[in-house]
Amino acid sequence: MAKRRKTKPQRIGGPFLTMAVLCERVLTDKDEVVSLIRIVNKFTIRGPWPSMPPGAVESTMAIGFRRGDAPAKHYVRIACYDPGGKHLTEVTKDFKFPKPEPDAGQNLFVNLRLAVEKTGRYWFHVMLDGKLVTKMSMQVVYQQTQAQ
Repeated sequence: MAKRRKTKPQRIGGPFLTMAVLCERVLTDKDEVVSLIRIVNKFTIRGPWPSMPPGAVESTMAIGFRRGDAPAKHYVRIACYDPGGKHLTEVTKDFKFPKPEPDAGQNLFVNLRLAVEKTGRYWFHVMLDGKLVTKMSMQVVYQQTQAQ
């Protein structure tokens, strides 16, 4: 009888990005199931002025990962850029996967209040452990309303 060769378990990699969205709010049920309410990427600012005055956009950023066979500890850095490419702000969050299983997940929620001074597409670069994993866009438009 032939000897069976031991094979190395195949590496699956990870962590894997499972979501990266902006939404109005996040609900977490008792069983820890998450619901994202009103996923958006376009924000309309209204006012009676001919051009948009400085304002703010409020939203919640939801970013999720699955572990794979990666180590437990990681960090995420999110950098924001205005429509002209100017770096506006950034936030860094450390996280740890709670379980050693490949499908263990970790969701990060960031309350966003971003000062906006112009219309156009803003970009959020999402980096995991220093490597870009995705970019999220946010379109800001201005709509002039009739003065009353």
